[in-house]
Amino acid sequence: MVEFADSVASGDLKLILEHYHDRWEQISKNNYRTTSWPTARAVQKVLKLEGEFRNLFLALYKQLYYRHIFRRIEPGEEEDPHRDPHRFVDDYIESFSNFTNLFNLFVKIWRGSTEIAVFELPNLWLWDIIHSFVSQCQNFHLWKATLDGEKTELSSELQRKIKETECWNPVAVFRYLTLFTWFAGIPVRLSPSHRTQADNEMQSILGQFSVIGMLRLHTLLGDYTTALETLENIELRTNNIATAIWDCDLTISYHMAVCYLMKGRFADALSIVPEVQAKYGILLEGAVSDTTHHRISGWYNKIKKMEGICKFMCWNPEIAAVFQDEAESIENVVMRKWIECCPEYISPKPPSFNGGSNRNYVQEAQERAFELLVKPRFELDNVRSSLTVYRSVDLPTLGNDISENNYLTQLIKFKLATRQIQKGADDLPHEGSWGCCCDSDFFIKDNFLETREIESDHSYAEELSKLILNVTRFEATIRQP
Repeated sequence: MVEFADSVASGDLKLILEHYHDRWEQISKNNYRTTSWPTARAVQKVLKLEGEFRNLFLALYKQLYYRHIFRRIEPGEEEDPHRDPHRFVDDYIESFSNFTNLFNLFVKIWRGSTEIAVFELPNLWLWDIIHSFVSQCQNFHLWKATLDGEKTELSSELQRKIKETECWNPVAVFRYLTLFTWFAGIPVRLSPSHRTQADNEMQSILGQFSVIGMLRLHTLLGDYTTALETLENIELRTNNIATAIWDCDLTISYHMAVCYLMKGRFADALSIVPEVQAKYGILLEGAVSDTTHHRISGWYNKIKKMEGICKFMCWNPEIAAVFQDEAESIENVVMRKWIECCPEYISPKPPSFNGGSNRNYVQEAQERAFELLVKPRFELDNVRSSLTVYRSVDLPTLGNDISENNYLTQLIKFKLATRQIQKGADDLPHEGSWGCCCDSDFFIKDNFLETREIESDHSYAEELSKLILNVTRFEATIRQP
């Protein structure tokens, strides 16, 4: 810890990264698998830090201290049916307070109102700070939803702490994320109209990571349009700081795919899959460390599960046949796969301790919205089957084939159901134009219906990604002794 503090004081990024990523993880694995690290007070007794650097380093230490608890200790407790579900509430409250103190110190340093002249953190640590900030907010609100029907009541002291600190209020989380984007000169929704320019690289990088945090939090709240709009000032088509860190890159890809899925833009969600496979498929199939696998496999596996839903909603007959082979009905299979790949939504209301409801109404609303979104796919499957038979047919014959008295209405519904907004090559993430998602389209003229095949206008990214994966696997195979 003495060497860790000295590295932060020196501003040597390489040395800081060595202590933060390598030595901290190794000591955690060897000594603190099931217990927390020493408290900040105990560490200070040994280090005897002075001045404003004392507050800064201890705030950084506390951030790692609480992250260790929520990442390594709390999940293991879920295996115990007799565990106290409120055991970590104090930690959530204190962690939120520490985040606000740490972020306020960042601002003071940037404004030159402290005695700390040199201060930088590695990019990976900055991303982990933002990632943990949003993750702990999410986990706190998921815990809040368990209060309904709980026999165990929180103490009045805990209730007071939560109310007074506005613990993990999404508004407070957005406030700090927006503040960091402002310091980085990145315009986002509801940010001040006058903008500053980043004075150093840390401001710029932390601002970009904050945009990704906003993307994630908006998605968790079910605001998909705003989530995509936050990305309009981040360059995602080139390799940069936002895409260079695996965890960050997959966070972007996953939450963009969720937004496209829930907005009915299934083709756009599908376009994300080949790139993710090409980047991370071989990595996750090969021998990787537990830490690396843990950090990226969650997003990757959910994106893969989303792929089948999107292909089905783009009227892919092969996927429909696969779903029919399962014991469940297609409707149940699609809903089950959605539950497996959707994020754990949160409701923005603060906890209620006076008999009010803490139910996760956002999760319920998104489930109903998805059911309505996919409903036409099941109701109009017979229309799709009939249209694949004919190139040209008179309407009465087609009506008999469809076996519906209101077959013209069904044709209109099918036409609408196969229209999706699709993003162009130069469009921003939230932009796009309407197009047909099927491999064929139809029009009616003079009481006749004619179908036309639609030429694929893709860049063969999926085929290229498969080729890259096959070559990489072959290379790994021939190198084995």
